[in-house]
Amino acid sequence: MEEEIKQEFKKQEKRFDELMGFLVENVATKDDIANMATKDDIVQLDSKIDTVESNLRKEIRSIVENTENNLMQEIRAINISIEEIKKDIVNLEKRIGEDIDAYAGDILDLKFRVEKLEKKQLEMV
Repeated sequence: MEEEIKQEFKKQEKRFDELMGFLVENVATKDDIANMATKDDIVQLDSKIDTVESNLRKEIRSIVENTENNLMQEIRAINISIEEIKKDIVNLEKRIGEDIDAYAGDILDLKFRVEKLEKKQLEMV
């Protein structure tokens, strides 16, 4: 019977050691609890996060607005350039038309002169 009691004590001692090991590994200590965040810490952190989020939103809005403004300035400059190119094209078309008319006049004048020369040549023969 004494042997049975010793074995039972060993079983209980083993279970106690296992339980203590589990507690040591899984239960928070005073130091762990002392280092944990309090509700006030969480409220302060939440407030800081809100501030950072607000600042990021403002910064992003500013970047987007600046980008939009820059793009609009570029688009205006491109539109001005396009309008200038259109005016240049109109002027070129006008000048080309004038040049064609002048060439046509020169060609008609040359044709008339050639016909005169051919007439004179025929008269000489």
